[in-house]
Amino acid sequence: MLAYLEWPRFGQYVPAMVVRTAPGRVLVQWWPDPFKPGERHTWLKDTDVRRDLRVARGSPQAPGAA
Repeated sequence: MLAYLEWPRFGQYVPAMVVRTAPGRVLVQWWPDPFKPGERHTWLKDTDVRRDLRVARGSPQAPGAA
């Protein structure tokens, strides 16, 4: 899956996977750099996790947008 992470000054798409769920929360494992070892884990609100990712073509959040 892809995760879209929002930081104070930019957004970033990263490879990720759901590790665990709990009431109201989802634990996501993600890799800051797919070409280097190391992963991170982040608990997200379940309302912030969706089955699909929809981004309008040409949107600044679209993968590969500068």
